Amino acid sequence: MGIVAEKSGELAKAKTQLMQALGIFLKFNDQHYLGVILGNLARIYKASQDESILTEVAFILGTTVKKVRERFEDGETKKI
Repeated sequence: MGIVAEKSGELAKAKTQLMQALGIFLKFNDQHYLGVILGNLARIYKASQDESILTEVAFILGTTVKKVRERFEDGETKKI
């Protein structure tokens, strides 16, 4: 759902749906789909420069905004 919203230009809706998916895949420790979702969130962040994406991802994953930013900019979303 988040990908459809992203492709149609609804970045805020995509962000919301992807954040929900991130929490679900984290709960089930699904590393593959965590990487997919983080990659999608990184793309939205790069397009929008919405700092709240970094903050929310860091909170959900229990890490720092700095680490999320570095990984999003490097494209290393599977290693956050």
